[in-house]
Amino acid sequence: LLAVMACFAGCAPRAKITSEPTLTSIAGDWALDLSAKQDGSDIKKLQIVPDKRYPNTFGGVVYDNSTFDNGIALETLPNIYFSFVSDEKGEFGGPYYWLGTTIENQQLGGTVQSLTRKFQQRWIARRTKQ
Repeated sequence: LLAVMACFAGCAPRAKITSEPTLTSIAGDWALDLSAKQDGSDIKKLQIVPDKRYPNTFGGVVYDNSTFDNGIALETLPNIYFSFVSDEKGEFGGPYYWLGTTIENQQLGGTVQSLTRKFQQRWIARRTKQ
């Protein structure tokens, strides 16, 4: 998992963050694009909620209604790298392993992997208007 996260450091486009990144800068609601061509044809909800009990941890919702509470973030200039595991209550062959980072234009990007379904998919998330 850490090796894959390390790839984001050299593989992902750099975000334009001018100050030290923090987990709170990615907190909130996101439109998660799971479409193969990243064309907006398969949008789901991603919500990131910092866990105030422990530093650099978060919970939230992914895939519209699947809650998770095991997120962890690495805050390092200029990006934030994060991961979490969702299960979708076993309905879709979970668990799913999510990796992400901040990318250009104030977006998030990463991959999701299912060992049960034997696939890995790229995703992009754009902040929803609040």
